[in-house]
Amino acid sequence: MRQINKGSEAILLTQARAALQATPGVTHYYAALSTATRGAIINQAICEQGHLCAYTNLRISSGTCHIEHMYPQSPNCPGQVTNPLTAIDYTNMVLCVPAPNTGTLPYGAHPKANWPCPADRHLFVRPIDPGVESRFTYAWDGGIAAASSADLAAKETIMKLCLCHDELTALRKEALKPIKSIRDVKELKKRLGVAKRRSDHDEEFCVAKEQLISKRLKSVQQRRKAISK
Repeated sequence: MRQINKGSEAILLTQARAALQATPGVTHYYAALSTATRGAIINQAICEQGHLCAYTNLRISSGTCHIEHMYPQSPNCPGQVTNPLTAIDYTNMVLCVPAPNTGTLPYGAHPKANWPCPADRHLFVRPIDPGVESRFTYAWDGGIAAASSADLAAKETIMKLCLCHDELTALRKEALKPIKSIRDVKELKKRLGVAKRRSDHDEEFCVAKEQLISKRLKSVQQRRKAISK
């Protein structure tokens, strides 16, 4: 999961929030947002995310994603109350695959659905949380796991978001295949530099690539050092 650093919200969202709060009878704030406001949110967030899905790290464009609420607008939690302003809080919004009304995916935002309840938020590792990239570990076969066996939140996040689903695992494996056999130090350093770069257009699965290339580079360098002795 790639670290997302949220910036300032779009001015249209700021204006919309003020207008909605001043309008009597409006209870579902997000549904009342205009198409233009939602477009402004997407244009802002997509660059922050490097054009990658917040949960899966798949490539996205403005036409292949939807606005996802990390803390759901209407969690299915009897007896627990969610602040309605959560629905139009920019720091609670990220972009995820797929686009609205284009079918259901078995991983990412769709299986997450209305999780977590307020009482379970401590079990959700969000892409905006500090140190998020170091809380998951990846394998050349596309696998993903909690970096620490004691990290219950990372384990729960993988399960709830189905980040280990066969289809997503296969996509990660395919993306890693071109670099799996590289042993040349110069080429590994080049690939590592690309994977580590955080911009408005990152590589798919850049975090998995960075982690695995780093391990491979360290292993190759140690082996060469041992041989040279």
